[in-house]
Amino acid sequence: MKALYAGISVFLLIAAFSIPSFGEKGEKDGDSRNPYIKTYPFKSAVIKYTGKTEYGYGHVEEAYTGTEAVYIKEGRLAKETKLKELDEEETTQVETLQIIDPEYAYVIDITEKSGVKVDNPWKYGKVEYEKLTETEKVTFRKRMDERGIVSLDLLDIGKKIGTEKVLGRECDVYQTGERFNDEDIAAAMKNGEPLADFKKIWVWKDAMIPLKVVTLSMDSSSEFTATAIEENVDIPDKIFEIPSGMKVEFDEYQSETAKIDTLNKFHLYKTGKYKPMRVKAQKEVITPEGEWVPADSPEGKKILETVKPKPGADKSGAAESK
Repeated sequence: MKALYAGISVFLLIAAFSIPSFGEKGEKDGDSRNPYIKTYPFKSAVIKYTGKTEYGYGHVEEAYTGTEAVYIKEGRLAKETKLKELDEEETTQVETLQIIDPEYAYVIDITEKSGVKVDNPWKYGKVEYEKLTETEKVTFRKRMDERGIVSLDLLDIGKKIGTEKVLGRECDVYQTGERFNDEDIAAAMKNGEPLADFKKIWVWKDAMIPLKVVTLSMDSSSEFTATAIEENVDIPDKIFEIPSGMKVEFDEYQSETAKIDTLNKFHLYKTGKYKPMRVKAQKEVITPEGEWVPADSPEGKKILETVKPKPGADKSGAAESK
């Protein structure tokens, strides 16, 4: 199966593990508000999406349908994703759950009953921002505006091309690249000049939440759209809890990487200068499927165990001469 969030998920737009804390919508007051505190025009909400993604040029090689339900309440966000692979011989279904609070983020594969936990790096940006003077805060927000950043969790969404309504909510529409068709792809392949990816996003203005996303590349296409929105509804706290029977491990490397990336971006918006990102290298091993995984992960440890030299063998695994 292709990557679980490759095109099929609206919230792929939100940087992995970079969901901020949440608060109620307030006035801009000179636009010096803390951008690491997410604000919404509601106290709670449930947003449901449906969509489809296809892979292949000329004919469909793989296709997936999916649904998402996003729950937002009191500084927490939970997202349930269900994907179904469309295949003539068999149907493969995958269910995942993401839970994000001000301190941590969890990504859980319900199907495999396993997942990872990482620090929510925005808590570091939130603290650093509060140390700024009012003048520095205004400058910080101006630098975001100059770079076309409408929200720190919606980066690289393209150029605003207009406004439209989705489910009655006013949305700003952003676009990257130009839409193309099969004839354009054929011409590009013939000339050896790949086409730039196309992306169009409808962002709910009051909540800064994507309600519709259309993406197109030379080998895939997808469309994901909100089908229902309920505001100020009762959401059980259990929605934001890890289901029983799940094996969840803390990922120290990803946590540190996300923290450094967040603080480096903070430095850029504060000073206007880039700061080199330095992360301690992580040892990885390759799986039989050709994917790299951390050596200290359960899968990595299992792979290393199978290649560990046997007693009486040198480091290459060959038997020592006697």
